[in-house]
This record gives sequence, C-alpha cells and structure tokens, in this order.
Amino acid sequence: MDYLDSPEEAEFRTRLRKWLADSNVPDWRKASSIEEARPLIRQWTSALNDAGYLALTWPVAEGGQGLSPVYNMILNQEIGAAECPEYPGTINIFARMISIHGTDEQREKFLPATFNGDIIWCQGFSEPDAGSDLANMSTSAVRHGDTWVVNGQKLWTTYAVYSDWCFLLARTSSEGPKHRGISAFLVPLDTLGVQVRAVHLANDDPETGEVFWDNVEIPDKYMLGNPGDGWKIAMSTFTYERNPAETHVMSELRAWLREAERLAATHGVLDDPVIRRRLADMYTRIEGLQYVGLEQVSARVKAAIAQPGEESSVGKLLWTYAGQQLQHLILDIVGARTVVDTRIDPMHDYVWSRVLSVLGGTAQIQKNILAWRVLGLPRA
Repeated sequence: MDYLDSPEEAEFRTRLRKWLADSNVPDWRKASSIEEARPLIRQWTSALNDAGYLALTWPVAEGGQGLSPVYNMILNQEIGAAECPEYPGTINIFARMISIHGTDEQREKFLPATFNGDIIWCQGFSEPDAGSDLANMSTSAVRHGDTWVVNGQKLWTTYAVYSDWCFLLARTSSEGPKHRGISAFLVPLDTLGVQVRAVHLANDDPETGEVFWDNVEIPDKYMLGNPGDGWKIAMSTFTYERNPAETHVMSELRAWLREAERLAATHGVLDDPVIRRRLADMYTRIEGLQYVGLEQVSARVKAAIAQPGEESSVGKLLWTYAGQQLQHLILDIVGARTVVDTRIDPMHDYVWSRVLSVLGGTAQIQKNILAWRVLGLPRA
C-alpha cells in the first residue's frame, strides 16, 4: 500500500494544520479543578465540531462527512503535532455505538449533543469483582413496566466526575451463559439514586471514579439495542477503544516522545549514545505503530468493513508497550531530579502509563484474543 497522503488527504492535512495553529483552545488537561476542566472539554469538542473535524467518518445522514477512517488518523497526528488537547476519544466509542445500535430517536437525541460537547460520556462497565472478567458483573436491571430499576456499583469509570451521561452495562437476566444476560443503557448521571465519587489515581488525578446505583429508574427508551445485547455492544466498543487509529493514542505518544527529547537536551544527555539509541528505538516503535494502524484501516476500507475487529488487539499491545517504555526513558533521563527538584514532575505521566496495561483489557486478554480468534490456535 501507499503510506503517503493522497492529494485529497494532503489538502485536508494542510487545512487542518492551519486551523489548529489558529484555534488557540486552552488545554483542559492543565485545569486545576474538575469545575475548570469540564467547560474546557465542552469548548474543545464544540470547536472541533464547528470546524468540521469531529464526525469525519460518520454517515452524512447523521451529521458526518462519510470519510475514510484514514482521516481520523490524520486528525490525531496533527492534533498531537500542534500540541493541542487530545481528540475526544469517547466520540469514536460511545457515539459510534449509538450510531450502530441505537434507534432513530436515540440518534437524533444523542449524536448532535455529543458532537457539540453538550454531553460528555463515561463508560460504566467494570465493577469491584468484574474488571477483566466483564461477564461476572452483578449490577442488575429489573424491568418494571416501561422502566428498568438498576442497583449495583461500577468502579474505574473513566471521566465519571466530568460526565453528564453513562454508557451502562447491567445484568437483565441470570438464565443461560453469564455474558448473554447483559444489556446496555444510556443514563443521565443526575438521575435520582446515582452517586458518583472520584477515585484519585496514584498521580492524584480524579480521572476515574466509582458510581453507585440505588434503585435508579431508567426509561425503556434508554436501553441501547435489545435485552441481552450488552455483551455484543461491549465487544464492539472495545474494538474502537483499543484501536490507535480511532483514538488519541498516536498524538499522546508523540507528545511524550517530544518531552523525552526536550528533557534530554535540558539535562545535557542528548548526545549520550545510550539515550540516543533509546530515543531512536521509541521513534521507530511509534512510527511502526502508525503503519500498523494504516494497514488495518486500509484493509477495512478495501473490504468495505465499517468497524474495526479483533485486529485492534495488536495496536493495543503495541501502544501499551511504547507508552510505558517512553515513560521509563523519561525517568532515566531526569534521574534523581525526579524526587529532589519540585519543578520537575515526570512521575505524573509515568504513574499514569502503568494504567495502559489494564484499560481496554489487559495484555493477557489481548494475547488470548489474537491467539484464539485471529490465529485460530487451540485453547489449552
């Protein structure tokens, strides 16, 4: 395949690059509080949408432009190069699921509001006893007339404290295999009986949270798909979440690499042959990941397949390794100054990088998916 931009893609990249240079949107990640961050997230999302850069690959009938997923990759590349806030990754996860599995009424209600930044979503999947083993979830939804009553607890709900609505999985049936009794719901977090508590990660960010559900009533119209479709929807969600072509992963990795190069120059080790070799190795790995993403996207386009599949697990393994090794490198560059100089804080991103091994499914899960579903290897 040709890894270079087509004339149309090159024109899009040039236009996007100019817009990013002129946009001057503040970075919500540097806000000092949740109250400051929330409006900045909305502002950045709305700005991307108004400029026509958010729903690039959506059908035109749903407010998109019907473009190839290659354009999402270009968008993430340029956002990272311009050091702008990250692409709102939940757009390509939750809004996509509403587009695929939702009713006309749900699409009309949620898609424009999500694209414009009026709704920020979080993912209510994991529980204290159901993380990697998602089918073990115990949060229940019992039907009463035209409503569902939900009880249970969700944990590690990313962006719960920032969000307006939750993309919730709950058990609606205990009959048959565990994964077949799960359903998906769209729930406003200000509903009576919902309580959100911030969970501070080791770097002190309240990026995730726990959400308690106490007799929460959900109208039947907010079920996504049919009863029992939750597992299928969740697996589809993960293929987007794990795919570097559909998220902000590439821009984040490139930003970390630039930071490593900057710190190496600042601390006088840029000419150290060991450091230079490690920097070159990280550059090569990131570029390799980029080409893996392009290969996968091109295969989807050629086969007219709209959604990514199990091949997303390849990208997930590669970007987890690259991100963690990059943060190891930054710590080695800074050395003891990490703990003795209060002006330097590489530990913040290093600690967060450990989360990469877990989010979207552990490395062990990705290897099992590739072994059993892609390579067809026998189960032990």
